[in-house]
Amino acid sequence: MIELPRVIGHRGVAAHAPENTLAGFKAAAGFGLDWVEFDVRLSRDGVPVLLHDDTLERTTNGTGPVVAQTVSELKRLDAGAWFDPRFAGESVLTLAEALDAIHELGMRPNIEIKTNPGEAWRTGRVVGATLDEAWPPGRPRPLVSSFVLRCLMGFRQERPDLPTGLNVWRRSRWQWSLGAGILGSVSVHFSERHVTDAQIRAVKAAGRQVVCYTVNDAAKARSLYARGVDAVFTDAPEIILPVADKIQP
Repeated sequence: MIELPRVIGHRGVAAHAPENTLAGFKAAAGFGLDWVEFDVRLSRDGVPVLLHDDTLERTTNGTGPVVAQTVSELKRLDAGAWFDPRFAGESVLTLAEALDAIHELGMRPNIEIKTNPGEAWRTGRVVGATLDEAWPPGRPRPLVSSFVLRCLMGFRQERPDLPTGLNVWRRSRWQWSLGAGILGSVSVHFSERHVTDAQIRAVKAAGRQVVCYTVNDAAKARSLYARGVDAVFTDAPEIILPVADKIQP
């Protein structure tokens, strides 16, 4: 079992720095966060890189699908100036680079696996193989999550020893409970807009932790914690940490 903290940085801390970048991880560490979440998908040549979208336009100065670019082509893009000119020059990170940075900053990673069409199983396996090299034994265990069951099944084929979390948007109880059961997931991650009290009770009754995304409002965080949610992802830890700190252990 892995015990998650009350507050996890979302894509670094996306309200303060460009998402999924080294600057975002440094900002998360500056807020004193112990855990940080980020997104990974494969480049054309099969290298896991930190990009949320399947296209490049929103978070880089590139265009087109991520899967059309090699890792060397992606590394030449600017992944920071879109957020603010002072972040110009931030590069697209590989998973290995991100893991090294997070370890050096004293944090633990929640790796969310995204997938290109038809690559779910392969992506999970590549993430698992990368962790073999880039997150050696002896370090605190990471958490690997995804909305895509096949991603997590591929990952567990490679690394059955590491914990997983199942991400949920809107699914019936049998879908997410069956998926979490197949995977042996330690946590189930719900949208804060859609999570129900019945879902919270069912997940906790199964011995799993409930995590909600993405919570940037103090009143919402207070309500979720009171309803039994164990942890939240946030872009704005300065808003959520004071709420979490008031909760009795």
